[in-house]
Order: sequence, then C-alpha cells, then structure tokens
Amino acid sequence: MSAHYGYFDIGVYKNDGTPDEAKAREVFAWIQTNCPWFYDENVEVFVLDGHRISNNADFFCDGLYQVKDGDVPDNLDFLDDAYKAVKAEKIAATFLYDGSETSWHNNFFTASVWADGKRTDTYRSRKVSKDSDTFDFPDFVSISPEELVKGTKEEKKPQVDGEWEKPVALVEGGVVKKCLDKNAASVVIPAGVTEIGYGAFKGCTSLTSVEIPAGVTKIGDEAFWGCTSLASVEIPAGVTEIAGSAFEDCTSLASVEIPAGVSKISDWAFLNCTSLASVEIPAGVTEIAGAAFAGCKALASIAFGGTVKQWKRIEKGYGWNDSCPIITVHCSDGDVTEAFGDGK
Repeated sequence: MSAHYGYFDIGVYKNDGTPDEAKAREVFAWIQTNCPWFYDENVEVFVLDGHRISNNADFFCDGLYQVKDGDVPDNLDFLDDAYKAVKAEKIAATFLYDGSETSWHNNFFTASVWADGKRTDTYRSRKVSKDSDTFDFPDFVSISPEELVKGTKEEKKPQVDGEWEKPVALVEGGVVKKCLDKNAASVVIPAGVTEIGYGAFKGCTSLTSVEIPAGVTKIGDEAFWGCTSLASVEIPAGVTEIAGSAFEDCTSLASVEIPAGVSKISDWAFLNCTSLASVEIPAGVTEIAGAAFAGCKALASIAFGGTVKQWKRIEKGYGWNDSCPIITVHCSDGDVTEAFGDGK
C-alpha cells in the first residue's frame, strides 16, 4: 500500500443478506450528491459494481489521490446519513486508512454494519503502530462486507474491548527492547517474549502494573529501573535470572516473590525499593549479591523457603541489606536475624 491512502468497501443488502443492487444505486447517487470528496471531474474515484461501492483500483494504484491531501474522511460516518436517507435494509462497509509508510500515528481500520435502524461497529482500530517499514496490518483487515453480513469472520475479532491498539512495547526476537509509551500506566507483555531486555521500561514513572508472560526466563539489567509507581509485579515461575538493577528505585514496590528457578539475586536488583516490606526467597538461591536489597528501609522480614542452615550458606555480597532495618528471616525450621551497619 502507498502512503496516505483510504480504502472503502461498501455493500448494500436486503435483510436476509442477499445483495440489493437497486438500493446500492441509490446509496451511490446519495453519496455523489452529498459528499464532494466522492467525485473528481477528471477520473472516477469510486465505482459502483452491482451492490458494491469501492475505490477505483486503477486510479488509486496510480498514486494520484491521497486521503490527507484531499477531503476524503477517515471514517464511515457519512454512511449514517446515507443509510437513513435511502432507507436501505442493510449496509456493511469497511474502511482502511493506510499511512503506514510515513507515520505509525495514522493507521485506522473500521468495519461497520447498519441494520434494524442502528449501526454496529464490528471492528474498530485506533492509532495502530508500526515499528518498521515492514509493518503489516493484521489479517482481519481483509474482511469483506459479505463476511460482515454473514458473520463468518467472528474469530478475527480483536480480543481487547473490540479495539485494535498500538503496542506499548517494542519486541524483537522474543526480547522486549523498549517501551513505546513512557506514559503508559499498565503493560501486558505479549506471549512469545522470553526476555525483558536492558532498560526496557527504565524511567516509566507512570507504570503501575505489568503482566509478564510465563515464557519469560530473564529480566535484564535495569529493566524496570526507576518505575516509581510500580506497586506490584508477579515474576513468572520460569524466570531464572533477575539481572543487576532490574527493579532499582521502584519506590512503590511493596512485595516480591522470587521464583524457584532463580539461584542468584544480582547486584542492586532491588536497591532503594523504599516501600518493599515483604520478600519471598526460594531455597534454591545460593547468592544474594552486593546491595541487592540496600536502601529497602521498610524491609523487616524475609520468607525463605529453606532451612536456617541453607540460609547461612547463601553467599551474601557486601551491603546486600545496607540501610535496611533489622530483618527477621523466616526459614522452614526457625528464624534468623540479619542486621547491617546502624540497622536504621
């Protein structure tokens, strides 16, 4: 597709879903009369073929008519009036606005049905994202008016509130590379991701919640550093590595459960998480690196999955609990008290 194109596909039908060519001619005439953008004195911009009204393919392929440079609307609202004016029994239409060669802010797809005196938006998109020149629209964009009328493409309906949203995270090769919306309050990381990469959400201060899929095995260095509004996070059981400074300065984070597959809690992993009051550490952890929980001034207890003897065997880096209060570690067979520095 070329830049800034609008593609309409309109079908006119009877209530039983059969084509209505007579009413299609009336709809076509109404649009010609009431929508100046529909007509060009030099070329047929839109064509009527039986019960279908659509773009003149030859004209659009020549690249002569661009939506944003003309007056063509970026929606189907004009059909609200056409439907009422000609008293059509049923109209089904799709509209695809493609600005994908120039801007990820300007890609829209809408599919609607007018019947029984009302309009139903079966599919509707807004601000569809593109992250590269190879951007492709999802396959449900190929839906036709016939399929709308018959309901044969219901399985292609978007899963989130009937809307097709731009993604918040850039994912490449199964790795979350960066956040595309620094003002996002919540993020659902898509299935198929195996790693949250270096600094992926660093500095996303509005982020309050994140859903991490089960397939993630690594949370990279500085992945959530400075996410000051992040109050909770569920780390999937499959995670085996929480890298350095992964959650540093997440000052609203109140609790965390380290998955059983993690053997090392890296340097500065939870540094200055000042609201962190509850931590669960599995028996398989063999190392808590330097300053891993330093500055966690609310951390008064740790639930450890192993015995007191196992806890004492864990290699603990210098200052792992610096500036923490006196911590009670609850082990499977008793408690241990940990203190560092002045214990304040």
